[in-house]
Amino acid sequence: MTLVDPKIHYLTMRDAILALFQANKTALNVGLTGGTFSADHNEQIIAGDPISKQLPETLYPAIMVKLADKTETFQRAGNAGRKRPDVMFKIFGLTSKLESDPDAEIATLTDNIEGLLRNDITIGGAVEISDLGRAEFGLAQGEEDGLWHDIVLINLVCTVEVK
Repeated sequence: MTLVDPKIHYLTMRDAILALFQANKTALNVGLTGGTFSADHNEQIIAGDPISKQLPETLYPAIMVKLADKTETFQRAGNAGRKRPDVMFKIFGLTSKLESDPDAEIATLTDNIEGLLRNDITIGGAVEISDLGRAEFGLAQGEEDGLWHDIVLINLVCTVEVK
């Protein structure tokens, strides 16, 4: 059985989100004090999630983007109808935990991520519109060193139109 067009281009959307972050490392670095995104490589901004792909602390801060789910609604019935899929991505921001103000670094990274996404709601034209959802904050313990790291999970919903 072959797939029928039109397809939802999940990986194209994910890669556009990654490209947005990779092209704007200077904006992501604003206000970060525990480490910065390197201009030389993209190992800190990757596809995946921190459970299945653990990054060494030397790469923090880091951003990971993971396809999460999809819902679909129809605008009109019949063959002339248009589908409006909403594709959700989980964006994980990871920072090293600072003792001076434990919330400062992750709050700054979250502001920087959300600012970039608010500034480009079509994500370079890859989606019709994107909308920030819930942001959840937490702690994660590093495997290598046992140190604690801050983590934020930002839900990003991307709407596309499929005929």
